[in-house]
Amino acid sequence: MVGAGVLSLPYAMSELG
Repeated sequence: MVGAGVLSLPYAMSELG
């Protein structure tokens, strides 16, 4: 998620949360 950053932020939160 560190590589994508902003692009992976909303997706990561939706996937984790």
